[in-house]
Amino acid sequence: MSMIITEKKFKNIEIFYADSGGGHKSVADAIRQEMISRVPAYKVSVVNGAIHGNEWYAKITDLYKYSVLHARHLYTSFYNMTNGVLQTRVLERLIKIVFVSEVERYFQKKEIDLLISCHPFFNLLMPHFIHENTSAKFVSVITDPITPHAHNFSPNVDLCIVSSDYAKDIALQQGVDPMRIKVIGHPVLKAFAKKNINKKTILHNIGLREDICTILISGGADGLGRIYDTVKKLAEIKLPIQLIVICGRNKCLYNRIEKNIKNENIRIFGFTNIIADLMRSADILVAKPGASTMCEAFSIGLPIVIFDAIIGQELGNMSHIIDNHAGVYCKNLESLVEEVEKLVNNPDRRKSMSIASKKLSNNDAVIKIVDECLLLIDDHQKSQFDSLGIVPTEDVVSEINISYEYEKRNSKECSVA
Repeated sequence: MSMIITEKKFKNIEIFYADSGGGHKSVADAIRQEMISRVPAYKVSVVNGAIHGNEWYAKITDLYKYSVLHARHLYTSFYNMTNGVLQTRVLERLIKIVFVSEVERYFQKKEIDLLISCHPFFNLLMPHFIHENTSAKFVSVITDPITPHAHNFSPNVDLCIVSSDYAKDIALQQGVDPMRIKVIGHPVLKAFAKKNINKKTILHNIGLREDICTILISGGADGLGRIYDTVKKLAEIKLPIQLIVICGRNKCLYNRIEKNIKNENIRIFGFTNIIADLMRSADILVAKPGASTMCEAFSIGLPIVIFDAIIGQELGNMSHIIDNHAGVYCKNLESLVEEVEKLVNNPDRRKSMSIASKKLSNNDAVIKIVDECLLLIDDHQKSQFDSLGIVPTEDVVSEINISYEYEKRNSKECSVA
């Protein structure tokens, strides 16, 4: 006769991201949102791993942002030099040496069943330590869907979730067990997949009109790229348009636009949690092809005008958009203005690109990702029960308060764009 567990037991799940851009955070939020809707009795936390690092991590993050804005050639050179199997293994060892004490300190008093990483830094740093010192499972969610850098991948993960066969090939090259790779898609928040949203109401709430073309200009969570020049140029053209500008954490960019570009048809936002509504109110998206921005636009069906792309991970995204006729690339401000004018004056072309964009959406990806994660820890738990001859019942799970660790940093950097 099997034993019945009478002690209360629950699962503790942590989803790690780092605030080098906003895409990693939005992916973590999407997974958490789906996770707690499925297993409300589990403790599910979103953790900004950056705040648990030492001063070296802050320096690395600051250097990344500076190089993207002001020294793109240096970023490109570093990206290409480190994009390989041997380089990644060397980088992995170096990261472990520099950050091992922080990892040990963090996990010293924690009991975690599952750690989900949405950032390449933690993909390299944590799997080996977790498997040597805990019984937790480790899942990496690769947020760059088409051409992720090699340092996204570690052979030590229990599950590696990617968005495309291209990314799967890179994972295989990096030594990840093919049985541990799942091609699923890029997770987005449910807000982007909602139907029957009243666009008129959204525009009314932010003081804009519904009878002219609305263009959303975004540089992501950090306000990166040629945002100021783009806004200035579009504000000068003689077309019936209105602009929504997302500056993210870049307060200097926000202040510069507000001070120097006077136009009653422009609305400026900093770091905001209503990005889904703002996207839904737009007819055209002008943006860098960051992974999350791209996939969120697909969910809504927005035509995408690409005004900048970071050499490396974003070039694959750009090709994906263009090859599938969901957007266009503009190499300079003159061609950007020309493309915007064409789209504004040609609603049929806009509609065609919108349909193509929508076809690339994968709103079920987050559901499938959570399926795989829960299967991983449920199987792990089941094997423990089987070895003891125990049959779990509903009493095993207790209802507990959901913990959500959300750390929103105030903008301290003053980046000129």
